[in-house]
Amino acid sequence: MTVCNTFQQLAVYTWTQINRSRKVNYQLKEETLTDMIVLELKRKHGHQVITHTFSKYYESKNGADWEWWFNNNGKWIGFRIQAKIINNKSNEFEHLHYKGKKAVMHQCDTLIHNALTTSPPKIPLYSLFLSTNDKSLLKRWFCKTFTLDRKFWGCSLINAFDVQKLRSSNIKHLRDLEMLIRPWHCLVCCSGYHGNDKIQQMENYAKANFPLDNNIIKELNLNIPESFITENPPDYVLSLFKNESAEIQPPDENLYGILIMTLASNDEIAQ
Repeated sequence: MTVCNTFQQLAVYTWTQINRSRKVNYQLKEETLTDMIVLELKRKHGHQVITHTFSKYYESKNGADWEWWFNNNGKWIGFRIQAKIINNKSNEFEHLHYKGKKAVMHQCDTLIHNALTTSPPKIPLYSLFLSTNDKSLLKRWFCKTFTLDRKFWGCSLINAFDVQKLRSSNIKHLRDLEMLIRPWHCLVCCSGYHGNDKIQQMENYAKANFPLDNNIIKELNLNIPESFITENPPDYVLSLFKNESAEIQPPDENLYGILIMTLASNDEIAQ
């Protein structure tokens, strides 16, 4: 089974679990689904996936960011991820614009800052866990590689810069976000973005669908990276890559987990 197939299956799984929770009036949490997704990734691709989570102290202090690192043939690309789950009753992502009581910055600004101020920089994204009974939503489909399956939206991605721009109007309903989100499998499956290798294709897809916002970058006093591809991942990532049991310290207090995925020869971007 390829990584592409697994990402699709996990999206369907997430959609189904949220739908089940809605039927019994039980609101799932982001952490629950994240744990199950990571478990399935390791179960199905154990030889390709390395994970590490930091102590609960960090999780309780912040929004529990994850870093995803993909590598292939000596090239790496990183993503800084914050997960949010849809509210079963309102179809809103209630905590999309979260700011801690003692925090100086909104969670979104911190996510962008931590993604772009480190070396090498990472692409800041939100992972949205969702399911809806509203048939008027999620009818569009731009993908030319796979036919529409609404459950593929179960794990979706949205640009952190789009979230930041929506904050002033407190926009967080799925109806208002659906033109901005993309199924997360597109990141590892899409064949519409050319590149010499898988990592280059991933960067091309991300840049086209989750572009940086120069105005926000200037507002946050950040630099604009020329590329997110590197041959030198951070030391803490490299240490884990060499030894999954390595004792490492998080680069900042907002990071809860790291996932490293080595794309194998059979994980060709779908044609």
